[in-house]
Amino acid sequence: MNIALFTDTYLPDINGVVSSVEILRKKLVEQNHNVYVVCPYPDILGSVEIVKENNVIKVPGIELKQMYGYTLTPPFHYALIEELEKLNLDIIHSHTEFGVGIFARIVANKLKIPLVSTYHTTYEDYTHYLNIVNMEIIDKIAKKGVAFLSKIYSDSSVRLIAPSFKTKMLLVGYGINKDMIDVVPTGLELERFYDENVNQEDLNNIKEKLNLKDNYKIFIYVGRLAAEKSIDMIIKGFGKVKNLTNSKLIIVGGGPEDENLKKLTNSLNLDDHIIFAGKVPQNDIPKYYKLANVFISASTSETQGMTYIEALSSGLLVLGRKDEVLFDLIDEGITGDYFNNEDELKELIEKYQKIDNFNDYKTKCENKVKKFDSNIFVSKILDSYQKAIEEFNDCYLVENIKVKNDNILLILNNKKEAKIELLISLDNYYENNIKKGKIISNNELSKYQKEEKILKAYLSCIKKITTKDYTAKQIYDYIIKNYDIDAKDVNDIIEKLEDKKLINDKRYTINKLESFKTIFLSKDRIKQKLLQDGISIEIIDECLKDYGSELEFDSAFKKALKYQKTIVDKSLNYKKNMIFSKLINDGFNNSIIKEVMKMLDFKKEEENNENILNKEVAKALNKYKKFSGMELRNKIFKYLYSKGFENSDIYKVLAEREWEDEE
Repeated sequence: MNIALFTDTYLPDINGVVSSVEILRKKLVEQNHNVYVVCPYPDILGSVEIVKENNVIKVPGIELKQMYGYTLTPPFHYALIEELEKLNLDIIHSHTEFGVGIFARIVANKLKIPLVSTYHTTYEDYTHYLNIVNMEIIDKIAKKGVAFLSKIYSDSSVRLIAPSFKTKMLLVGYGINKDMIDVVPTGLELERFYDENVNQEDLNNIKEKLNLKDNYKIFIYVGRLAAEKSIDMIIKGFGKVKNLTNSKLIIVGGGPEDENLKKLTNSLNLDDHIIFAGKVPQNDIPKYYKLANVFISASTSETQGMTYIEALSSGLLVLGRKDEVLFDLIDEGITGDYFNNEDELKELIEKYQKIDNFNDYKTKCENKVKKFDSNIFVSKILDSYQKAIEEFNDCYLVENIKVKNDNILLILNNKKEAKIELLISLDNYYENNIKKGKIISNNELSKYQKEEKILKAYLSCIKKITTKDYTAKQIYDYIIKNYDIDAKDVNDIIEKLEDKKLINDKRYTINKLESFKTIFLSKDRIKQKLLQDGISIEIIDECLKDYGSELEFDSAFKKALKYQKTIVDKSLNYKKNMIFSKLINDGFNNSIIKEVMKMLDFKKEEENNENILNKEVAKALNKYKKFSGMELRNKIFKYLYSKGFENSDIYKVLAEREWEDEE
């Protein structure tokens, strides 16, 4: 496999990231992989020269003295992309989020290579470098910025590697999908710290240099001298110990707090008991551990705690501030102890001063960290690489982004050149930091496509509502009928539309009542129709509370007048019965209908009743022309009676005619 490791810090620098990268590189090479390291080098002359040393490619940058001498390089080195393309890389592994890390993302996107990222640093613990005025509001803003940037950098990675479960949960808290995070503790070449691999002569020379005697109880700190490491707590705790006659604290490392810590040591009159060894070569680190009996660190900013592992592998007991990273390393009273403040540390130092034979703890400490062997580490990293490659082949890249009706249309493409279009909301676009080159996994795509269905249903409802007012139930039924989404999602759409005042059942009811007035519906029929539309009985009753008997009578009367005009060429009784029946069907009660009927004027109908009767007789004669005599007379009588004419009027009109008696 052809692998490129991108890192902002590399040899000859000494820190946890360098150790991790170098161990990974060596172990991958041992397994016959081709490994290239891309890192910056400090360039004070402003050169743009790219330096190649075997498989290490160095790009120019600016050294940041206040950040432990890290070299920050611009993220754009386009001339190098062509060179990297010739390497036929299978995977890119970034060990940083800035500078070279951004460049790694550019290369991965340009060359369409899967990107894996290791999150080595909890940047929340470093925001004090930005907060020089020590204001809480600035610190909060900085921490939010860290979360936002961490989310951005993860978006272009196929998989993320966290060195501990603590780091994974931190990333999950930033909104990063937990399924893309592999917990892989950084491996160490533990054999470097075994007694048989430390030169005794070199060890004696260091003892002589630091003026250490064999009867001393030696406590040691190894790491950067920086504010987030809380080394001042160690010094203050050491200063509270009652008897330091045969005890020494060795501080190994350098950093921006070097001078401040030396001043603190001097102010506490601890110059004879605390030794600042300064920076030492990486190969000499195991020798310094071998000088000591107990390792101390007060840092809570570790993502894994590599110095703790080195110390335990060297057979040292460890004292640390209680932190999730250490739960798998410190067994209290067996491999070390926890402290929370200077006073608790002071008590632990006095406790360990009394131990005569530290060899009793040595084997237990060494065995505690066997699982961090570098061979196990590289095996797990290769597993992550393989998963990343497989997932990348099925992933989609955001190829293009278009604005469409206040939403975003994404054009996605994968290695199989299968393009698809995906519509997402603006909120989704910003919340998920969608941008060109972002990798979207199959699982994420399925999630987005589900959200797309919901969005399309929502947009369709918006379009529908612009032409006509609808109730919540009507919109619910419309979505269920036309879109395959869950009932919960439908309810969420309804709630969103209600929040935006686009649907409002009370408003709908009030408007409907106005329209009902024009068609003179009864109160009962109004309730029935509103219930059918999905309006709750509570809203109906509230809106109809002023709808009294006068309005009910007025509607019934107007409706009756309408029927009176439309029912023509009918007998007076028939017409009255029809009006009565229709008003009953309209939901008006008997008492109101009777009052209405009394108010109707039927003079015209009464005057025209005889003409209508004669017309009906003519119709009957034509209808029953095959009959004659009394049979015909009876047929006509029944017909006219069915049309609502009075018996007396029927007899009168029949008496005026001559009837042939067939007998």
